[in-house]
Amino acid sequence: MEQNSAQLLAASEGTYRIGLDERGRDLTTAGLVEGINRLELDASAKNVSLLIGGADGHTDGLRSQCQALWRLSSLTLQHELALVVWLEALYRAYTIKRGEPYHR
Repeated sequence: MEQNSAQLLAASEGTYRIGLDERGRDLTTAGLVEGINRLELDASAKNVSLLIGGADGHTDGLRSQCQALWRLSSLTLQHELALVVWLEALYRAYTIKRGEPYHR
């Protein structure tokens, strides 16, 4: 677990880190849109890294290095599935931001 966290921290050096973590902030779709809007206005968030934890989650050290902790689900999801869910959530959020009807 420590090695995975070290690799994630090294790969995301200099970016705005968002850790997907079971202890993170619960997001609704509207909350995700809000979070994206805030990030788009935040000069420190020019480059964003989304950190998906391993089977045992993130270490305390990694969580402390993240600027935000978001919870994708209360379920434990396999990496690839978490990525698909995250991409769909982003797609949905951006359709809402554009005023498109996808989210209905």
